[in-house]
Amino acid sequence: MLLHITFVTPLGDLRTFSVYANEFEQQLEVLNSFVAYGFPVQSAQLTTLNGEVTMLPVEAFDGTSIIEHLSKLEKTYKLILKSS
Repeated sequence: MLLHITFVTPLGDLRTFSVYANEFEQQLEVLNSFVAYGFPVQSAQLTTLNGEVTMLPVEAFDGTSIIEHLSKLEKTYKLILKSS
């Protein structure tokens, strides 16, 4: 997946940053890093190898790492599936 982020620099310039990663969680961490370092994100979208585009709700990202939360969620649903 390719993550495209449009953000504002400290000088007020509008810039675009793109990064490729196989893991969705990595993409979300990159986006949260921009927010954490004080770069106002104007838009963010994920593009798959098939060309499918998903717009991400930038207001949902507060700069906090989500890896730990996603890991807990994954453990919980695996536990639920295992007990079924």
